Amino acid sequence: IQGSNEKFRIHTGFQRASLGLYRHLGPALEGILQRSQQTYPQQVIFTGHSLGAATALLCAVQYQKQKQQQQQLAASKSNNKNQQIYPSCSVVTFGGPRIVNQPLADH
Repeated sequence: IQGSNEKFRIHTGFQRASLGLYRHLGPALEGILQRSQQTYPQQVIFTGHSLGAATALLCAVQYQKQKQQQQQLAASKSNNKNQQIYPSCSVVTFGGPRIVNQPLADH
């Protein structure tokens, strides 16, 4: 997190769950997006309820991180400057628990 400090905390259980899920979801999603470059999806939507809401939000953060890394890599290669497979993302959740502490929520 830009401007983060050691006071910022994410719930460990939700973080572990989302990282475990995204370890499988990330490569699968990347494959789908690469195969659909001709139609270029407009948006990826992460959604969930309760624990799923927490993991959906944190998976969206991982997706954005992966998107940013891919864009930086493409920009560093002169022949791939216009290649972008990651569309924007949104998060829709229902009954989500609090997953961060107050200093991070206020950030």
